[in-house]
Amino acid sequence: KALLVMATGTGKTRTAIALVDLLQRAGWVKRALFLADRVSLVNQAVGAFKEHLPDSSPVNLVTERGTSGRVYVSTYPTMMGLINETLSGKAGSEARFGVGHFDLVIIDEVTPDTSDPTTLDWLVHGNGGGTSGGTYEPLDNGGTWTQGDARLTTAITTSVGAPTISSRIEEHESPKN
Repeated sequence: KALLVMATGTGKTRTAIALVDLLQRAGWVKRALFLADRVSLVNQAVGAFKEHLPDSSPVNLVTERGTSGRVYVSTYPTMMGLINETLSGKAGSEARFGVGHFDLVIIDEVTPDTSDPTTLDWLVHGNGGGTSGGTYEPLDNGGTWTQGDARLTTAITTSVGAPTISSRIEEHESPKN
């Protein structure tokens, strides 16, 4: 579990790149997803990955949807559109970015709806409960997924008050890849 809070321009993206590098070299992360809320931040992150970690083959999913790599960078809407995309383009076939595709997800920035700054729309897709053998425990400000010895706890904090949290749990078969 990690929350990195740094001022603009102090190296959040560079720190994330160093983390991806470390985890990939250790064999703990095969593919990483870096999410940003604006195309300009996606472009900036892809440029930084290409400069500091070119062997990760960074892919800008906004402009290079069919490309493969080890680090994928996307906006939330682009990724939401790709979640259900299949490898063959036909309904019922294997999802391109299915369950377990990414070993690490980095969320660069979450911008609240300005009409209600205490409500965030945030999708977390975990490999916890269901048929995977893991567990999921909802918390007041996020949730915890446990799979064997691995544990991921997510939490949201805001400077304007307690966030509104709702959750939906869906179970499905885990792919065999």
